[in-house]
Amino acid sequence: MLSLLLALLTGSAASVPLFERQATAYPDGSKAGPAPKPEWLRSLNASKLAGQIPAIPPSTVSNGNIVYPSGVDLQSICSWTLTGCFGPHDIQEAPDGMYGVSFDDGPLADSPLLYDFLKNNNQTATHFFVGNAVRDNPQIASQAFANGQHIGVHTYTHPYMTTLSDAQVLGELGWTMQIIHDLSGGYVPRFWRPPYGDADNRVRAIAENVFGLTLVGWNQDSDDWCLNDSGGSSCGSEGPSNLAALESEISRWINSSSSPGIIGLEHELSAQAINAFINTYPKLDSQRWDAR
Repeated sequence: MLSLLLALLTGSAASVPLFERQATAYPDGSKAGPAPKPEWLRSLNASKLAGQIPAIPPSTVSNGNIVYPSGVDLQSICSWTLTGCFGPHDIQEAPDGMYGVSFDDGPLADSPLLYDFLKNNNQTATHFFVGNAVRDNPQIASQAFANGQHIGVHTYTHPYMTTLSDAQVLGELGWTMQIIHDLSGGYVPRFWRPPYGDADNRVRAIAENVFGLTLVGWNQDSDDWCLNDSGGSSCGSEGPSNLAALESEISRWINSSSSPGIIGLEHELSAQAINAFINTYPKLDSQRWDAR
């Protein structure tokens, strides 16, 4: 009986694949949680029937803080935002001696500066793309694909993922994967990074069981998003005040112990953030990091 129900929910063994080239328009990205495609919902329902998706209520944002309903055990739901918890399949650090090069929030107007530098130095990186940024900057995204860069998912509208319903989580992940698949000629991402690191066991399970996505966190945070192209900082004392301060922080990582290896949180949001990576990149080789 269970196998029959699963077959009905997923459309049988001859079901429609989760990703075929999209013929209609992509969501405009003005509202979090775009409506998912029917085949993604069928896969979600099958996962729920199989007991793979825990029934954790969505959180809310209050005064800038993530809040769950009373009675929710924050440790048991593995909320990264509130307890720093990583799931059993999450990746948050690199093997000893390795430096995981990654950038969030692209593709954007300043991104070609980064892509050209990586290509000229024969260096690959993981770019966690935002779906509506791909929609708005298809030619820049295509440059990353053409350069052989590794592309991950950073959701479609960059929301706090634990605040969304199950269907909204599907839309955020699925549409980002869809537009990457279509623009790249068939590439399907296998890794994702939640905006602000906000994830719990419900969100992880949907990503893993419906889309086969593994969550990638970080163990070093640059706060480079604070800097803008005009040379200012939006973070006050909480982050780097200028390019020199940002480069000092990244250099600190590079000069630190090689165990564990590093996965840094960096962004392609501004020329300043990109230049901080470019200017400190030669130190990776001098410190014998295996950058990938």
